[in-house]
Amino acid sequence: AKAWWDSAEDPNIRVLKVTPEEAEVWDGPGRLVATAKMLAAAATNTRPDVAKPRTVPM
Repeated sequence: AKAWWDSAEDPNIRVLKVTPEEAEVWDGPGRLVATAKMLAAAATNTRPDVAKPRTVPM
């Protein structure tokens, strides 16, 4: 706490507890393959297929 506040007793300090229910992950190719697909899509005026989103429970 001393990096940001003078004391751990500072009334401006707040604690948040977050419990996620789900998360979205993007499963796709490595950087080189993704870059190649984006360049090809730009050259052909199409959308690149570089990632597939999935929702996973936490």
